[in-house]
Amino acid sequence: MSGSGNFKEFNFQTDIERLKYLYKTKGYLQVNIGNPQITVSEDKKWIFITIKVKEGPKFTVNNIFYNGELLFTENEMREKTQLKSGETYSEETLRLDIQSLTEMYQDKGYAFANVLRTLQIVPGENKVDINYSFEKGEIAYFGKILVKGNTKTRDKVVRRELKIHEGMMYSGSLLRRSKENVVRLGFFEPSSVIFNTVSPKGSNNILNVEISVKERQT
Repeated sequence: MSGSGNFKEFNFQTDIERLKYLYKTKGYLQVNIGNPQITVSEDKKWIFITIKVKEGPKFTVNNIFYNGELLFTENEMREKTQLKSGETYSEETLRLDIQSLTEMYQDKGYAFANVLRTLQIVPGENKVDINYSFEKGEIAYFGKILVKGNTKTRDKVVRRELKIHEGMMYSGSLLRRSKENVVRLGFFEPSSVIFNTVSPKGSNNILNVEISVKERQT
């Protein structure tokens, strides 16, 4: 619900999705949230909302499989992920694991790596198998690095915090650390620091980095 307390149907549908996601972070894969029942008070000032929730069983992780274009051993990938066999399933942890696996590929230069996940419930048990499928794509390189939005802060102040440089092979973790370093400077609004990667025409394996910042008041 919005902070003002006014009923907004679109925002409320977002709230329903948030509720579903919350349950899935706690292992309730089959949670069912019914359509909200909405009634209005006689004086037309108050709205009453009833949400019926059927939680279903809590699921644990059974087996984890890795398929597709594999660049690493299963042990290497298991070390990078938090969700383990026997633990309660969590959609949030799975999302973070996909980020970690994707970054492993990106650190080998595969900027366009794609990690797909499929969930398969074990028949007759409250367990779920996780199947990761990998598509590595092509190796890419950093092209031009541009900084926009800095008027008082010198360009070199931002660039010396970067772990990437023009012409080097793409690295997801170094790109992430570069952004963290720029935010940590404290010169810019944290939410304004945006690193965009754009391929120039005719060069699909080159990624220019556009760094947008907004200086905060001093």
